[in-house]
Amino acid sequence: MLEEIVFRGLIQDYLSNKTKGWDSFLGITWANWLTTLLFCATHLVTRSLLVASLVIVPSLLLGALRDRGFSIKALAAIHVYWNGGVYLLIGLPSS
Repeated sequence: MLEEIVFRGLIQDYLSNKTKGWDSFLGITWANWLTTLLFCATHLVTRSLLVASLVIVPSLLLGALRDRGFSIKALAAIHVYWNGGVYLLIGLPSS
């Protein structure tokens, strides 16, 4: 929940206001790209480069949903289910 509040609710919303009117890149807003970059960078602090890289796709998807007006609660629920599915498939990350 905290990740969604910080990254989608605070950072992405802030960047959406600052980048309003900018063209998107590959159909993805610049606010979403920049938020995803920060999200991956924070994962890199505590996880491997591989794990940090693997959060790019779900981060862009959650960001796209935020751009379409999804609430932070809905995004947090999706995030929890996504992580749960990943953990069931490959196990908990070692670090």
